[in-house]
Amino acid sequence: MTGLELQTRLANRDGPPIIFLTGHGDIPTTVKAMKGGAAEFLLKPFDEDDLVRAIDAAIAFDRREKAEEGSLRDFKSRYATLTPRESEVFPYVIAAGGLRPRAPRWNITQPPLQELAQHVSTLRASIGGALRGIKVLLPRAR
Repeated sequence: MTGLELQTRLANRDGPPIIFLTGHGDIPTTVKAMKGGAAEFLLKPFDEDDLVRAIDAAIAFDRREKAEEGSLRDFKSRYATLTPRESEVFPYVIAAGGLRPRAPRWNITQPPLQELAQHVSTLRASIGGALRGIKVLLPRAR
């Protein structure tokens, strides 16, 4: 089994990042490996420092990815607990300007607006850095 075949088999699993080390690398193989998600592709002989840097970078990237996946899972489970009304206004809470400018149009008075904004803002705060990925999952705020 080649390294590329192993990479393909492992692609659907939640495995560690892959760093290819080869003495017979060529451009098409390198491209396939990188498109397949390889963290690095080093040709032998390689400098030990390059390998250590590649390992450190792969571990750091993997940790960030796993943290973002966890945040996204957490967001999805929390988002599912919102009422239909809260789901409707959530995109406006995370958008610039918030709810206040839209409250009259939706016939929301001040006390319910504050309660709704507080609940949805709590959800927003709980997802922190995952907001970038989450915005694509939500209906577009108009």
